[in-house]
Amino acid sequence: MEHRAADYGWLLVGAVIISVGSGLAGIYSFRGQFIVVTVGFVFFFIGFQLSQFGVHQWPERRLTDILDFKKSQIENKTLITRGGAVAIGPLLIGGGVTMFSQTIIDPTITDAILAGVVSVIGYVISHYGLIGRLF
Repeated sequence: MEHRAADYGWLLVGAVIISVGSGLAGIYSFRGQFIVVTVGFVFFFIGFQLSQFGVHQWPERRLTDILDFKKSQIENKTLITRGGAVAIGPLLIGGGVTMFSQTIIDPTITDAILAGVVSVIGYVISHYGLIGRLF
């Protein structure tokens, strides 16, 4: 597969957005600000999708086609399921990461285990929403 300069542009833009999202999530999780952490993960996912757009070079698609559901071959049921996963997944990850950061400040084994379980479930759900498969 041959890459064009524009492909690297999408990769760079995506990487910057991923970095901003990761920074928000990392810093604000220690402050216990769940909503900001969740927004950070949403930025991370947007950056991931933009990076994938460039790396996988979808020459038959334009960026606007991603938002044009009429051209999409995804069935409505699948679209609703994946959309719900994209909405719920970051909330779970944000909650889990915030909880885990708080266990670093005030350690308890049960909170650490719960934080890990919630984060992993959120990741799996988000992965399904973004990629269309669980693993």
